[in-house]
Amino acid sequence: QAYASAPMSLPSRVGLLTGCYPAHNGAYKVDTVQGLPQEGQTLGEYMHEGGYATAMIGKWHAGGEFTEWQRPENRGFERTFYWHDSTHDYWSADTGRTNTWGAVGYAPIYNQGTPIEHYDTGYLTTDIAQHTLDFVDDNHHRPFFLYVCHHCSHRPLQVPREVYDKYAELGHERSLTA
Repeated sequence: QAYASAPMSLPSRVGLLTGCYPAHNGAYKVDTVQGLPQEGQTLGEYMHEGGYATAMIGKWHAGGEFTEWQRPENRGFERTFYWHDSTHDYWSADTGRTNTWGAVGYAPIYNQGTPIEHYDTGYLTTDIAQHTLDFVDDNHHRPFFLYVCHHCSHRPLQVPREVYDKYAELGHERSLTA
């Protein structure tokens, strides 16, 4: 059996990362002001202190202001590839574009703490998978903790052309930008 500490993504992530009920940290909904607390340790910090190689890849979105102590690289994760807000464009890492699809935010994507200008593969889901595989390849010989939060279930719903064409006959409209 598996359980989540909340029915929404941000509170559930805060619960997983802290080991506390999300409400204990003021994380009740997706646009919560509070979230990951400054005090206390995260699962990443515990694992890192225990000698594990650690990585955080994908959607960070742990609430609160995005201060230095909120960044995953400062919360026990040695390797990082992430963005802080709720959602992101699948085709463009360019944060200067106008957000036209009603997302909560449009934050930079960081690779090892540095904002990136484009995806290595051209598509966010593929980049998340590639960073995940690279981490496993680099650390398969030692204990590791890998925290991956895919973005696939979040809008905008953008897919590669070959996936769109495969399911186009079903008649569902999807945001396709490449």
